[in-house]
This record gives sequence, C-alpha cells and structure tokens, in this order.
Amino acid sequence: MNPGSLAALYSNDGMPVGEDGKLQFFLNLDSMLSMPDLWNLTADAVEKKFALSGMQEPPYYQWLTADKSGVRFTRRPYGNVEVDISLFNGTVPVEEAVVEFVDGKAAKVSVSLYNRGDSGGLKRPEFEQRYKTAGVAMGKMLAVRPTERKPLRKPPSRSVAGCGIHRADWRRWNTTLRL
Repeated sequence: MNPGSLAALYSNDGMPVGEDGKLQFFLNLDSMLSMPDLWNLTADAVEKKFALSGMQEPPYYQWLTADKSGVRFTRRPYGNVEVDISLFNGTVPVEEAVVEFVDGKAAKVSVSLYNRGDSGGLKRPEFEQRYKTAGVAMGKMLAVRPTERKPLRKPPSRSVAGCGIHRADWRRWNTTLRL
C-alpha cells in the first residue's frame, strides 16, 4: 500500500486526532519484544496482536514484503497518522522497529531510537539518555553486557545527535539484540 494516507480506508469517528489533524496512536512494543517469546512470534500473531477494529489497514505497522517475511513499525506509517512508539514501559521512544521472519518465526529485530532524517532535531543529552536507558533495560532483559559495534568505515563528520554513532549488540546464546 502507498504510505500516503489512511483516510479512505476507514471512518475515523472516535479516533484520536491531533491539533495537526493527524490520527494519533500509542504503541508500546514491550509485549512483542519480550524474551524468549519474541522468537516464537509469527506474521499471523502480529496481525492479531495489532488489529484495530474498523480499519482495513493497521496504523501500527506495514508489511515489507508480500509474503510477510518482514514487518516495520514506524512513527509515521502514513501521511495522516502518527504513532508514539516506545519500549521499556514507555521510557524509551522508538523511531522504528523491524522484525524479519525466517521459516515463519521472528529471526531478527532491529530497533532504531533515532533516525537522523526522520526524527528531527535531538540534542546530545536527550540522545545519550535514550541510549543509556535502552541499554540498561536490554542488559537486564538478557542478563548480559553489550558489545560496541565499530563502524566498518570512518563515519561522516556529522553524526547522530552530534555525538557519534552509537551501536551495540547484546548477545546471549543464539540471540542478538541490536541497538
């Protein structure tokens, strides 16, 4: 589907609308990304978990492929929709989360706390706090410490929130969570 507008797909009677006229939704990804249940997540479970009555298309996510081998949750899935996505009991805002499925089950998850082109301005202290809060929560969830991922090439002179690009992996058994 074209990420233009959901307006033609349903009646927005009773739906929360912001001052800018966009439909407003809230989505906490904690239940979907809980361990070890995450690795049993299927495309059907995503559709059931995030179904919204009265809508032909879900406002929370978009399938990346026709065979539903990947799903993307984003703050702005359509031109007239805003989704406030978070993790860890709402303490960490999320810009985007992508789940890839292999043999019908979740196999890889990527979570972006900040996307320079999509997130707008973010001051260094706010970014650092967001990254630290997410890191501590992920470490507790997996009971391991993260390893920093170094870029393969020299990063550009401008970087995320003016403080360098932060990337880390939390690995335990065959599980890797990447931030």
